[in-house]
Amino acid sequence: MESSRIENVIHCAIKNVHLFKICLESVKFSTSVKQKFTDVILQAHNSGLVLKSAAPSGTIMTRCLIRKDFFHNDSYRIDIKNPEDLKAYEENSKNQRTLVEFCLPFAELKHIVEGMVDDENTVIDLEWPVSDSYLQIKIPDEPRGGNAKFQSETTLQLETYEAQHTLDADYGQPGNQIAAQFFGRVHHFKKALKEFQFLSDGDLLAFRVSTAYPKLSFIYRDDKYHRYHSLQFNDNMEDFVVKQSSDNQALYTYESLRLAFSRVQSDSLLCIVTLYMDG
Repeated sequence: MESSRIENVIHCAIKNVHLFKICLESVKFSTSVKQKFTDVILQAHNSGLVLKSAAPSGTIMTRCLIRKDFFHNDSYRIDIKNPEDLKAYEENSKNQRTLVEFCLPFAELKHIVEGMVDDENTVIDLEWPVSDSYLQIKIPDEPRGGNAKFQSETTLQLETYEAQHTLDADYGQPGNQIAAQFFGRVHHFKKALKEFQFLSDGDLLAFRVSTAYPKLSFIYRDDKYHRYHSLQFNDNMEDFVVKQSSDNQALYTYESLRLAFSRVQSDSLLCIVTLYMDG
C-alpha cells in the first residue's frame, strides 16, 4: 500500500476468536467469483475498530463496531505518528476521527480465524503497519511435551492496500436526528418482506412511520397499474416495541431491505431498526 501519509500504528490482541469470527461474518459479501469477497475496510478510532463492507450492487452497507474493551488484557492501542492526528488528539483526546484505515486481506484473515475458532486458549496478536503495508498476525504455539519454559509462535504477514471507498456513512453518531425507532424480532421483518416477493429487486418500497396507528408499515404503490399493497405492523405484536415515532417515510429498493434483514441468520434475535431524518 503506497502512500506518502505517515501512518499511525495499531496493536491489539484477540482472545475470543469465536466472537471475532462472528464480526467478520457480519460484514462478508461474496462476489460472483468463488471464495472472493468484496473489500472490507478496517477503520480504527480511539474507542475501537470498525469493519465496513458493501454488497456488490451497492444497495446495502454493513458496519460492525468492535469496542476497545473487547480486546484481550486492554491490549487495544494506537500509537499516533501522524502530525495532524497527533495535533487533533492533543486538542481533544475524545476526538473520534479515523486514525487508521486500510483494506483487509479478508479471505486470508477469515481462513486463519476459522482454523483457530475451536481453540479457547489461543490469543491472536494483530499489528499494522509492519514492513510498510502488512498486517502482522502472531499466534503462540502450544508448548511441546508439556514444557512451558520455551514459547514459540507463528508469525504471518498479510499484505493490505489503500482503502478506496464511499463507506463513510456512520449513522447512529450524534447529529443524526432519529425519525423513528422500533425493537423487534428479526423474523417479524423477514415475514413482512416476504409479502412483497412479487416485486423486482429494483422496485421501490416505502418504509412509512407514523405517530398514529399503524406506527410502521411497508407500502408499495404502482400508479401505472393502479396497484397498492400495504403491510401494517400491529403495535401490540409480541416482542415488538415502538420506541419512538414521527410522521415520515423513506423509499428503499426491495433488494436493499431484503438484504438488510437476511444478513441476520438467527430469526429469534432482537434487532433495533432506526430511521433517521435524512433517510
